Amino acid sequence: ACRAGNEGAVRILLNRGANPNHSTLSGVTCLGAVCMCNNKIQIADLLVEAGAFIEGTDKCGGTLYHQASAYGNIQMIEWLQTFQKKTTASYKSTSNGSHHISHETHNMKNSQSSTSPVATSNEKTTQADRLRGQQPIHLAVLNGHTALVQYLLEHHLALADAEDGDGCTPLYYASGRGHLQMVKVLLQHGANPTSGGSRRTSLHAACGWGHAQVALELLLAGADPQALDASGSTPLQVAQLAAGRKAGVQSVIDILMRFLPAV
Repeated sequence: ACRAGNEGAVRILLNRGANPNHSTLSGVTCLGAVCMCNNKIQIADLLVEAGAFIEGTDKCGGTLYHQASAYGNIQMIEWLQTFQKKTTASYKSTSNGSHHISHETHNMKNSQSSTSPVATSNEKTTQADRLRGQQPIHLAVLNGHTALVQYLLEHHLALADAEDGDGCTPLYYASGRGHLQMVKVLLQHGANPTSGGSRRTSLHAACGWGHAQVALELLLAGADPQALDASGSTPLQVAQLAAGRKAGVQSVIDILMRFLPAV
């Protein structure tokens, strides 16, 4: 019912004793299912009122922030932020004046780190084993959710140059997939144009896949047209190897030649 976004059915099931913390075999909770639906914040409220916890991860190591980001669910990200602020204030209030701690406050006290959209150094080790160290912004980029990427960056919920377990940045993934607008957003928020993965730069990725406009954007932002990848190849050599196999590669080569020093 949560995955379908059926508020009425959720309400009935909860009233009849359904477990708000039920999870699937992959570890996705009812709240996790809500993250996959847009405009269903009321269901999240119902679940929390019934005792759902926001902490914890699925079996891949993903938090609610990961799940909401993968589906481009800005409303759920906003809801999580509002929930944290509200329950943090509640915890401070009860700590100062009472020994009683509400369910929501206990929920937040135990979940502040696990629901953070930016992984801490301790969390990165666990995520590297299961999520390959990917933070919510990586999932948003990989799934093409430009608006959510912009929201995370504007609200300081993500780092523009965050690296996953493979050393790949959001800009690297956006460049390799040809997401021009996303590349622009990342660069506008301080992403390093020379960044990339552990083996090659974002420019190499764009050139290898024939994304000419992305390559141009990176070069204009300061990407090095003579950078070497782990194999010792320049972006031009990568593009030349892809010529005939990827559409747009000739345009990439033409653009690169404009930025390379004359021989």
